[in-house]
Amino acid sequence: TRLVIAFGTIVLVPVLVFYIAIWRIRQNLCGLGAAGWQSLTCDLLISTLLILIFTAYMLIDWLEKTDALERREQVRREREWLGNLLHDMKTPLAAIRGYAEGLMDGIADRLQKRELYIRTIYHQTNELTQLVDELLCYTKDAHDPSYDFQKINANAFFDDCIETLRTEFAPENIKITDENTVGADAEIYADAAQFRRVISNIVRNCVKYMDKTERVIRIRRTDSGDFVQIEIEDNGCGIAPEELPYIFDRYYRAQAASASKIEGTGIGLSIAKKIVEDHGGTIRAQSEQGRGTKLSLTILKYRGDCYEEDSDH
Repeated sequence: TRLVIAFGTIVLVPVLVFYIAIWRIRQNLCGLGAAGWQSLTCDLLISTLLILIFTAYMLIDWLEKTDALERREQVRREREWLGNLLHDMKTPLAAIRGYAEGLMDGIADRLQKRELYIRTIYHQTNELTQLVDELLCYTKDAHDPSYDFQKINANAFFDDCIETLRTEFAPENIKITDENTVGADAEIYADAAQFRRVISNIVRNCVKYMDKTERVIRIRRTDSGDFVQIEIEDNGCGIAPEELPYIFDRYYRAQAASASKIEGTGIGLSIAKKIVEDHGGTIRAQSEQGRGTKLSLTILKYRGDCYEEDSDH
């Protein structure tokens, strides 16, 4: 209704005035005096102004509708994300409860079996902790994390990250290899907890999309001038070319995840990208369907006291 009224009052009127002005030109082209030309000019200006007003009105109306649609889509995606997160929490909780009951009931009657139960509970606890961390990020705004930058030895930091991941995924028979050519004295300036989340998020994402009998994640660390570069490559199902540009978008989940009911919330890689960029680095992905995906990221080396002046951001 609003558009119909606007069209009738704002479009038809200036068009009518414009055509009257044209008619007057054709009828009195040679006989218009100064007053006639002044009146004609006024008519043309009024019609032009009304057309501009209508155009602005239509543009504002379109922007308002677009903004409303975007807000509804954002709310829908957030609700879907929260539903996925709560659903994903059920799996580790059920596993923890089941294996704990097995220990309590004496089903694990041998030392080797008890150790397997305990390792599984530990692994599932880590999964649950990761999901809780994502929920906390969501409530605090995952794209505005706070940082505690410190000077860190690059090799010591990444050695510890990789060894932790190897321990965590050993029960799933996932092999994690590591190639390192970074100098022993190389240092980075980073928030250790936040950057550890980057590595963890990427590796966990790799694990979700592995479809081979032999599951391998290859990590390579190289010295690249002012940066330390880390490559994390899996031998999973890969990502379709048309989906690759969107994998770092918040809440985005590839079609393979939806089709095969792979658990996940769709914010792990977006968080990783934000943290990497806040550390002055870059992150990009390459993938080939059927062969796997490689994510390459960089982090600046420590270059002296200039970082300490900016450590509060």
